[in-house]
Amino acid sequence: MKGPFPVLATMVAMRLTPLFALAACLAVTGCAAAAAAPSPARSAQARVTTPAPTPTPSTPAPSATPAPTATLDVAGRPECGVPAGTVPAAGKTIVISLACQELTAYQDGQPFLSTRVTTGEPALPTPTGQYSVIRRNSPFEMLSSWPYGTVGWYAPSWVQWVLWFRSDGYGIHDASWRSAYGPGTEAHGSHGCVNVPHPAMQQLYPWGSVGAAVDIV
Repeated sequence: MKGPFPVLATMVAMRLTPLFALAACLAVTGCAAAAAAPSPARSAQARVTTPAPTPTPSTPAPSATPAPTATLDVAGRPECGVPAGTVPAAGKTIVISLACQELTAYQDGQPFLSTRVTTGEPALPTPTGQYSVIRRNSPFEMLSSWPYGTVGWYAPSWVQWVLWFRSDGYGIHDASWRSAYGPGTEAHGSHGCVNVPHPAMQQLYPWGSVGAAVDIV
């Protein structure tokens, strides 16, 4: 025989079940809402804006290369002492002025290369006169023909290009040991040869064929 207490317990359980279900639902919904809501740290991170990059200064356009100046004409300058008519209208001619310490090469009467040079020192001057290129060498080792200890002796020296204009050892060549050319440098000049800066000699050598005239004044 059943007493009143089991019936009462059953009724209480039936009334409390929806409440438990509601509480469970609220608990789950609250957790889901909490999970969906962004954390303060994430919200702050989301609000951080990336600063705009600093514009890179534009590189200035390079300036235009200046046009080359006209080639100097040693024969056209009275102070250089070149007699009128030295440069013919045809052929190749190299004119060297001892007064101006300058060389100009002419093709068919027109200058195409001009450069400062260093000629022989006072004790061993470069000979003046009319010559021509008789031999070419590249490279070449210069060996002194003077005895050691004399004014003409020098240590063996290699040069890249030589245009010989006399058979007794006078030529036009580069001189890597020399850093200055032009008027005044002949005071401590060569042993009679004509020293030419490397860039100019690099152009002069392939042009200066055997037979090209060489006039030294």
